[in-house]
Amino acid sequence: MIGGVLAVPVLVFIGSALGIGAFCWLYWLFGKTPGSR
Repeated sequence: MIGGVLAVPVLVFIGSALGIGAFCWLYWLFGKTPGSR
């Protein structure tokens, strides 16, 4: 039961970290691409 309770914030943290990482990567990728605008 305790493991399940501790797993929730861990999954949320990992999910948010991956989301922010993917957003920054896409922002950098399109930002470095010439003629994006």
